[in-house]
Parts: sequence; C-alpha cells; structure tokens
Amino acid sequence: MVPEQIKSIYLVVASPKIGGTELQLAKMASELQRRGKTTKVIILKSRGPLNTILERYQIETENFDIFTLNPIVLILNFIKYFRLIKNEKPNVLYSFLPHAVIASAIVYTFSKEKTLLIAGIRGTARTRHPIIESVFNSSLEKSDLVICNTKLIAQEIQGRLIATKNKCHIIYNGVYIPDKIANCLKMPPQGIVVANFVPDKGYENLLEVLAQMNNGCKYVFCGNGSDAQINAIRALINSFNLQNIVDLKVNLFNIEELILSSQFAIHPSMKEGLSNAILEEMACGLPVIAFDVGGNSELVVEGLNGFLPAKYNNEKFREAIHELSSNSELRARFGNNSREIAHKFSFKISVTNHLDLFEKTFNQKFYDS
Repeated sequence: MVPEQIKSIYLVVASPKIGGTELQLAKMASELQRRGKTTKVIILKSRGPLNTILERYQIETENFDIFTLNPIVLILNFIKYFRLIKNEKPNVLYSFLPHAVIASAIVYTFSKEKTLLIAGIRGTARTRHPIIESVFNSSLEKSDLVICNTKLIAQEIQGRLIATKNKCHIIYNGVYIPDKIANCLKMPPQGIVVANFVPDKGYENLLEVLAQMNNGCKYVFCGNGSDAQINAIRALINSFNLQNIVDLKVNLFNIEELILSSQFAIHPSMKEGLSNAILEEMACGLPVIAFDVGGNSELVVEGLNGFLPAKYNNEKFREAIHELSSNSELRARFGNNSREIAHKFSFKISVTNHLDLFEKTFNQKFYDS
C-alpha cells in the first residue's frame, strides 16, 4: 500500500471579496489545516476582506495582483506566483472559478513540479469572452481533476472536455452542523433571506410578492453589498411600504444566530450554483422555499423539506410562503427533514471526499506508471 502522499494543499482564488465560493474556500482551508495538511491560500488580487477571514482561521495567504491593467505589474506578479509554486512544490494546486483556473494552468505549465493541478467549478463555468473561453477550456484539459459542486455544472464541464470525461467529479459543498436547532413552531414566524444584495438574487421580485401578502410574518434580509446596492434595497423596501415587516442586516460575518432565530428560509435567487446559505439554513433545521434553479433541487426536495416552484412562478412562490408562514407543524416537519439531509453535506464528508480523490489521483499519476 502506498503511504499517504498529500502533505500540502494550496487553494487559489481570483478575488479577495466575500462570496459563497470564497467562504467555502476559507472553511475548507481551515478543515484541511486541522487535519494536518500544510495549507496556503493564494489570492490573485490585492488584499481584501477574504484575507481578514483567513487570518481569523490562522491560514497563511499570498496575494499576487495578476488581474491588473498594468502589464509590468501583471508580469512581475505572474513571476512571483511561478516562483512560489516552483520553490514550495505543493502536492495540490486547487483553483476555484475560471480566472483562477486559467492563471494556475499557465503557472503550472512552466513549473513542472510533482503537483496535481485541480480546477474547482462553482455556479457556472461560462466566461462569455470567446478568447477567455478558449483558454479556459484548454486549462480544463490540462487539469488532472475538475471538481464540480452540482450535477448541472458537471454536465456542462463534461461537454467541454475533449481528452477524457473521467477527470470530472462531483463533490458537494460542505456545511458545519450546529449543536442548536431552530424552533420552527414559534408563532408568529420569521422568514429569513440570506443572499448578497445583487440583482440575480431576486430581492425586487420577492418584495413584489411580499407586498401582495398580509400574513403577520416578519422577514429579515441578510447580505453583503456596496453602499449603492444596500441603499437600492432599502429604497425598494420603502417603495413597497414594507419597512415595518422587513429588517435589513448588512455585512454580517456570522449569521448563524439569526438563522436559528428564524422559522423558515426564502431564496428568491434567479441564478444559483449550490447555495451555501441554503445548506446553512438546512443545518439549522429550517424549511426552505427556493426557485428551481441551479443546484437548488439537489438540496430542496418539494414536499419533503421545502417548496421548489419553477423559476418566475411568483404565484406558487407566494403560495409556498403563505403555507409555511401559517402552518407551524409543517415547518417543524420540513425543518427536521432539512437537518437530516444537511448531515449528508457535512464538511467532514466533503473534505474527506476531496482528500481521498487527491490521494487516488496523485498515486495514479506519479506512482502507478
């Protein structure tokens, strides 16, 4: 039996801003380090909020501002990134999302170390620009593994891979299961929405739906965004005359207590990958209402732990909110089912699946020949 080979894992991301992918990466880095792996996060921009979170987890970081309009700075930072990989020789170079995947593939081409090149795809793999699209496809072909977090994304990636489809694998996002569980029986209930304040998240559509209801329910909107985005949401709340029932919570680092104090979750997003927010709400024992987009159907099962109306079907969405806000026993049953399903997505399982796949692939590439 070949001994454990994976000792060091470097995670790469293009942006220091906080989104679902970046939070997932930070928690993964923490879990990998806890398991004794040498872990470093490479951020391909200047310092930002992600650095602060990683410092809280005591994760070492390196920032290389590759995505700059200054060609001299770009080249110098590519050289620094190349030297880091060449000198430190990590066993795994795991990059998240297209731009980081492309940058790491370029560095990997010249480093030629005994390192696995891994592409992590979350949400979507579409880059829109035809030149970047071509380079991205080439980067996927060069990768030893492509790890997707939903079945839909895996299908898209398999359509891009020419050489082999065997390198594409599905490993779902991880979630920590808290000791506490929400009290879904509480009346009147509170609905919670956890999503950044950007157009794709469907806040305007949800507010239109809520403006047509009068069920005595309170709602809390939790998310990050620019001042302009936050002010736009506030203006919408006021324009629909919902300021007495909608509470806006912005730029929170830890929202677990807010989730635990709620009775059901709403996700009006019109575009989604595998939602970390839904996973966290399920782990806290909440039923979930979400549109049937992206990977939502891999988390929410209609009639089991929530409702999953078709995209843009506001009538069914409104009916689902009414059903959960008025029926405490249904909320409790759905919430218990959510909690049970969430255990299948625990970080322990997710990271173990990653490490098992890394070891298998590393041994096949470097020792089985």
